[in-house]
Amino acid sequence: MVIEWAKASTEMGLQLVKTNSFIIPMESSHKWYRYHHLFRDLLRQRLEQQSEIDVEKLHHRAGCWFKMVGHEQEAIHHFLKANAFEEAAALVECKWAEMDIQLQAASWLDMAKRLPMSVLEKSPVLAMGYGWALLDMGNVEGCSEWFDKAQALYDMCQSEVYPKKAFL
Repeated sequence: MVIEWAKASTEMGLQLVKTNSFIIPMESSHKWYRYHHLFRDLLRQRLEQQSEIDVEKLHHRAGCWFKMVGHEQEAIHHFLKANAFEEAAALVECKWAEMDIQLQAASWLDMAKRLPMSVLEKSPVLAMGYGWALLDMGNVEGCSEWFDKAQALYDMCQSEVYPKKAFL
């Protein structure tokens, strides 16, 4: 969980950080904070005890907010928790090139593996990224299967027969 402090509460936020009172700054400018992991766990436990609250819906809302403020990996995490796999897949797809350039293929692959196979096998970009990440990890045999899937999906995407709406 992340908190962005308004100007009026900046002093209070700094005081809480100085006294080690359940929040931790996420960066040096002290604009973004997160809850201490023990406090976060307590809040999650309380939330789960309240049956009238739709936790999946809260994760979806959090995913939308993180996406809006440009924190895609946090958004992906929350979309996955909300079972909003199409939205998570769209973001994972967009992160591939950036993460590959930054030599983060293993991290990207971990995100992609959390998507259902039915979602992965609909996107030529995800299939290609999956294969490429496997190749980066040294799995030459496993990557060729995904490259073949990516090529088949791309060919279908190019044909007039297959509707464009079938893809993400």
